[in-house]
Amino acid sequence: MLVPCAPAPCGIGIYTTVRRAFRNSMNRTSQHITVRVIILYLALLATFTVLVTASSAIPRAAIDRNLKQSVSVIESEGEYPAHGTMLFTQDNFTDCVILNIAAGIDDKSPLQSAMLNTLHLSGNGIITDTRALLDGQPVAERPYARYWHGNQVLLRPLLCVTDYRGIRVINHVLLTLMALTCLLLCYTRVSRSLAMAMLLGLMVAGCWFVPLNMQYSACFYVALGAMLTLLLSPGRAMSQHWACLLFFALGGVTQYFDLLTTPLITLALPLIVWCMMVKPKHACRMVIVLSLMWIAGYALLWASKWVIASLITGTDVIGDAASSAMLRTMGSESAEHGATAQSIVGGYLGSVLRPATAGLLLAGIAVMGLLYWRMARPWRVVRSYTWLLLVAAMPLVWALTLVEHTYIHRFFTWRIIMVTAVAGLLFLFNTVDWRLILKKS
Repeated sequence: MLVPCAPAPCGIGIYTTVRRAFRNSMNRTSQHITVRVIILYLALLATFTVLVTASSAIPRAAIDRNLKQSVSVIESEGEYPAHGTMLFTQDNFTDCVILNIAAGIDDKSPLQSAMLNTLHLSGNGIITDTRALLDGQPVAERPYARYWHGNQVLLRPLLCVTDYRGIRVINHVLLTLMALTCLLLCYTRVSRSLAMAMLLGLMVAGCWFVPLNMQYSACFYVALGAMLTLLLSPGRAMSQHWACLLFFALGGVTQYFDLLTTPLITLALPLIVWCMMVKPKHACRMVIVLSLMWIAGYALLWASKWVIASLITGTDVIGDAASSAMLRTMGSESAEHGATAQSIVGGYLGSVLRPATAGLLLAGIAVMGLLYWRMARPWRVVRSYTWLLLVAAMPLVWALTLVEHTYIHRFFTWRIIMVTAVAGLLFLFNTVDWRLILKKS
């Protein structure tokens, strides 16, 4: 007699069906995001190219008067005017480089000029050579094509109506308004702790000093703009897919306008705002995912400039960029001031191991340990904010990756410590039960 086979348990069949549907859905979702990222990449690449070409088409005659007045301001101040300490040193040198490139653009061949970004230097100093260029004297040329120099998109139109002093006024007004609006929205739409941490972070970075230089301002414009975009789009910000696209674009826009000043803040500060708004279930995972999207946008659109410039101009931009990348990361025997990776890390370790510094670090660790021992919130609360520790560690990872660049330009790269300040303070505000202090007082 034939015995009928027992049917498979109902639970197993349902589990198999759900797993298959979930896997198919994830595949479709991944394909959907990939297609959107490719479209976004192509749109950004086309936009970047069109904008730098259009700005290069502005005639030199339209900006010549304000260019000369701008260089006069820098001549009166010097390349690196300091205000009491190395931490508050103006980078007029790089601003003069930006003005030098603006003056050297040939509006008769805007695409070629936009790709080459010719720098005019004869070895007499950037200010002297820029003045000679403006006065019509012969100055040696060399391409500076490894950056997009998107700052020219804003600078050259501005030079049609104002000079360096006017640009500083615009920076002060716009950055102040953006920062105050951002703090207000953080307070009203997210939390008091986020607004307080952001305010203290801006103070740590010396926000009042940033508008003095075009070079310093770029990353703060991008970071504040991204935070305002998130805070003004709370519904859309909840979508992780939209966030992935936003951070990809953010990485691309950062490298377009910035000259490797403090790009980390354009990743970390919007990332903090997004996580505080959305409160994702797997926050640490999303910190990693969105960071990778930012890196992808930054790297792909930067490398695209090397390829396009090499093809259009016939110059080995790729080789120049690769050698510069090796120098800025690991250093070399011929690195600036002998700043190899080994000597820099050894110098920092030597500073940390000094008795006074080591004593302060140990005291700080002891105070924090005591604080959490007596007043820590429940572990489930602390665990929900551990993603902030990942963000707080980003400046260390950045410094160790770009060790030579971070060390040589430490008079402005130090501002990335703002990330650690904001993330660390936010972690402290949300994981310590401050009501216990109020009760004891």
